Amino acid sequence: MNNVKEFGQRVVKMRMELGAASPEELREPVIFITSLDNPDKGSTPGSVVDAFVDHAARRIVSGTHRKSTPEEIERFRAEQAARDRECRVIEERQKEKSVLALTPELAQQLGMVQVRNETAKSNKKEPVSA
Repeated sequence: MNNVKEFGQRVVKMRMELGAASPEELREPVIFITSLDNPDKGSTPGSVVDAFVDHAARRIVSGTHRKSTPEEIERFRAEQAARDRECRVIEERQKEKSVLALTPELAQQLGMVQVRNETAKSNKKEPVSA
């Protein structure tokens, strides 16, 4: 595909097939595309991504992707939802955790620790004088 004009024409045609004669006329805000095996680019086949129509059309015409099947889209959305839930759980855990580094002196001033040295001092045996 050496001819840039031909490539552009094929992209316009693909955009129309995907539902957008122009960006303002989108039937869907994004199109789901699935990567194809492409050893030259080192891509992983079967990866689903959502893309704006123009970008999706370019990838399809370039031969690196194809339009995703409904099953692939459903799986992608389920995986995304699971990741979103995991992120929310992690964020909530981070909110619950508060790490406060205190010096022993400051902790004692705040009444957060008891000084155990007093007990040790009272248990010391004083030398007996004769």
